[in-house]
Amino acid sequence: MPHLRTELVPGEEVQVGIRPEHLRPAGAVPVRLRVEVIELLGATAFIHGELPSGKPVVAEWRGVPPDSGETITVFADPVEVRLFDRGGLRIR
Repeated sequence: MPHLRTELVPGEEVQVGIRPEHLRPAGAVPVRLRVEVIELLGATAFIHGELPSGKPVVAEWRGVPPDSGETITVFADPVEVRLFDRGGLRIR
């Protein structure tokens, strides 16, 4: 993570946070999810899904949304990914 000022310790557990609007149809880091619920909000939809690990994820979607049960790939830009330590504090 090139934008971090803090050096990460190998093997140390962190939480990864990505805002729904930062998951896009193209980009650097692929994120596969199984669509569970589609929340339609006019021209935008929020896709509620599950990662292969079982963790929940929400992605903002513009255009025709995927179908429930479908597996899709969205992408994250590493600069927009946030990391948090075990105590929930953001790692900068």
